Amino acid sequence: LPTSAEEVSQALGVIKDHRCHFAVKSGGHGMFPGASNAQQGITIDLRNLNGLQVSDDRLTTSVGTGTKWGEVYGELEPMNLTVSGGRDTQIGIGGFILGDE
Repeated sequence: LPTSAEEVSQALGVIKDHRCHFAVKSGGHGMFPGASNAQQGITIDLRNLNGLQVSDDRLTTSVGTGTKWGEVYGELEPMNLTVSGGRDTQIGIGGFILGDE
């Protein structure tokens, strides 16, 4: 559960050095055993990388990969802003963007 890009980088360095089997999980909508993880390996869960920042001119929004779509919509709606994204509000940004296989 890294809390910064630096921690992700450190984890990936150790994984690379030891040639570990690994998976990366964004917000995760596959919460059942065997989904969104690396069986007998390491899972890097990015749920704590969940920041959201709207630019001063309100033209750009930066969203952390662990943020779930419902959180994004909840923050943007009061500002009368929106984004094209996932319809399942419990899916993380990164997983939705990357897709499946």
